[in-house]
Amino acid sequence: METPSSRTLPGRQEVGMTRDELIREYKEQSGSWQGLVGVYAVIVGVMALSGYLMVG
Repeated sequence: METPSSRTLPGRQEVGMTRDELIREYKEQSGSWQGLVGVYAVIVGVMALSGYLMVG
């Protein structure tokens, strides 16, 4: 049985993944917005603390 990721086009190399598989993989690998906000808050906090210690 032929799977979607093993299809070949005439005169071309093997197709890696279908569009749906690529979208699914992207969503599985992407982070959450809460994680992004947390990392951003840590970076801004460290910058503010180091600025305060230099000026302060």
